[in-house]
Formats: sequence, structure tokens, C-alpha cells
Amino acid sequence: MSRSNLFANIENKFELSDTEGISNLTLQAFTELVYLLKNELNQNALFSLLLIGAKLGVANDSGELNDREKELVDHTFGKVVHSDIEQVYSLIAEGLDGSEYGFVQNLTRLGNDIALPYLHFILGFAYIDEKVNDEVLDKLDGLFGMNLLTTFFQSDMEEVPAPRVKLSELEAKIVKVLKDKEELLTLDQISKNVTGSSQSEVKEAIDNLCDKGVVFGTNTIVGFLYGLC
Repeated sequence: MSRSNLFANIENKFELSDTEGISNLTLQAFTELVYLLKNELNQNALFSLLLIGAKLGVANDSGELNDREKELVDHTFGKVVHSDIEQVYSLIAEGLDGSEYGFVQNLTRLGNDIALPYLHFILGFAYIDEKVNDEVLDKLDGLFGMNLLTTFFQSDMEEVPAPRVKLSELEAKIVKVLKDKEELLTLDQISKNVTGSSQSEVKEAIDNLCDKGVVFGTNTIVGFLYGLC
């Protein structure tokens, strides 16, 4: 994952929220979009717009939604769809065909009042089950780039803040070990200082920390070592 800090800061709102917080953020975005577009689009067009946003967030290849995704559909679409909610589940669970990105590109040209709530709506469905599709979000980062840049230029910030990183319990333990030891450590050394996890689980967690830019690895004459960035 190598998304821009501008995009990652928006993601943080969802990544660092609990399920209730994500649900409320998504409903807020849904409500804004309906309010802003109800007089501009007919009912079918508005429904299609919202449906595409949910599909991009779910980015599902399994053909069905999980319980958290269904609850979010109920919390949002359920406000306006009072029957056939099962059909809404099915439509959102359909796989992406690629045409959705062209739609989003056109939508971003409508201005930030529309584009940013739409991005929030997508991210709500992306993060509700803590299983994001990085390929989809990487593409959306590029599509929403000008909107996010415009927001930054209109703010009083001198520079884009670095996004916060959410760590799992195991990842946090590994970071503590590296911080306490204040030196580069091998995988075996780290594993021996982390109780309750296998070496393969520790290795996977270290790889995730490297992807998040928290830990780095380097090949040395004494073996492969890890340290804090």
C-alpha cells in the first residue's frame, strides 16, 4: 500500500473508529449525498450512485455480504428502501467490472461538496469489516487526488500531517520489544520476546509493520535484522 498522506488521513477517520463510529460516519455521508442530490437526480440515478459507492467499498468477489456489511446497508439504504433490502445486498455484493472508476472520475468533477461525502461513503463500506481492498483504494486515491489537494490548499495547514497507524495487539508488542531493546533484532530474537504467538505469526505481523512504514528490515553480515523506522 502506498497511498498519499492526503488520502490516508481521510482513511484514518474510519480505520481508527469502532464499528459504531464507522456506521455513523457512513450514514452522515449518505444523508449529505441524498440531501444534495435529491433535486438534481431522479430516484433511480441517485440509487445507482449510492449503489456504486457501496460496491466500491465492499469490493466483493464472494457474491455475498457479511453481517457487518449487511448491518451498514440497513443503517444507510434501509432509511430509503423499505422493502427488498435483500435485493440491495445482492446488488452491492456483485463484483466490480471496472466501469465504476469512470463513474467516480466524472463524479469528482462535480466539486468537493459531492466528491468528499462520496469518498467517505465508500470508505465506510471499505472499513466496516476491517478488510479493505487495497487495489481499489489505491485507484480511488488517484481519482480523488485533485479534490483532496484542493481541500488542503483551502486549509490553514502548512504541510500534510502524517497519517496515524493502527496497530494490532501483536504488532504493538513487536514495536514495544524493538523500542525497549533499542537495537536491531533478528526474527528469532523478536519472537522470543513476544509470548503467545508463533514465529510465523510474528513474521506476518512484522511484514505488516514494514508495509505500514513502522518497521524496516535490512540484510547484514550477521543476518536479516529489523528495527523501528
